[in-house]
Amino acid sequence: MDLMTFALREWRRRIASPRLWAIWAITSGLFAVAMPFGAAGAYGPADRMLYWLVALGGAWAVSTLIGSGVEAAMRPSGASALTTLVITVAASAPFVALILGGLRALALGTPYGFGAWFALLPVYAALTLLLEAKSRLVMGRPMGLPALDR
Repeated sequence: MDLMTFALREWRRRIASPRLWAIWAITSGLFAVAMPFGAAGAYGPADRMLYWLVALGGAWAVSTLIGSGVEAAMRPSGASALTTLVITVAASAPFVALILGGLRALALGTPYGFGAWFALLPVYAALTLLLEAKSRLVMGRPMGLPALDR
């Protein structure tokens, strides 16, 4: 089986999980209430919820697809779960930053270019790590950290 077929099959399996969808909705709700990234006064509660459902849905879809590809590519080498997590976050974060930063620029009218993308990349990398870690925990996949893999 080729790498792309395996990665797409793994991605479909992951996004078919009702637990993952529940965590996505809960996380979106928490973000809508917490109002991070300057979204506080821009919209009402329902609009913020819609914004975060779309934003986190796009970010999760991209990071999950890239993570499936990374795991498929790293499987033959026997790489550790922590290694695949780090590579997934490093490979996904630029795309997550593009999606979330672009959506923020559209929704809030904030300027967005390479400088803004580069400046916010560490923030979006941390968010990508959070999304990937929650996905792994919800799906029962190893994190590569003994304290979390019990």
